[in-house]
Amino acid sequence: MINLNSNNGRVMLIGDVSKAFSDNPAAAGEACRIYANIPDAIEAAAEDDFRAIAVVMPEAPAQLRPTLKALRKANPETKIILLANMRQEPAAINLVGTKANGQSLADDYLICPVQAASFFELQTAETTEPDRLQPPLDGASSMPVTIRA
Repeated sequence: MINLNSNNGRVMLIGDVSKAFSDNPAAAGEACRIYANIPDAIEAAAEDDFRAIAVVMPEAPAQLRPTLKALRKANPETKIILLANMRQEPAAINLVGTKANGQSLADDYLICPVQAASFFELQTAETTEPDRLQPPLDGASSMPVTIRA
């Protein structure tokens, strides 16, 4: 299992996490770093490697493009996930499909609210149990789904 306490195992959460999670993601402790302030998050993304960067979508998603570009530039190999509510799904799909300098602004999106434990489990499942993941249906989010035995 991947060590969530190592830098490459941590997940960065950006924005008002109370809108994305039905519980408190801070309970994950060292597994995540939460930033309400976008400039601080971009600076941290440039200084540390993260397993994933999850961004809570604001009500005006057009303002998110410069943030996503800066995060991608600061940490180009990190998976960027948009945390969206159902009304924001069309904008999330658009942002996942949009490219800047040959790279997608975001790699995936997740409809929220979700439980923090489930979210962190999804982030570690890709490397710890790839044979237990089901591929997405056509037109569905590419977020992996864990198959429980």
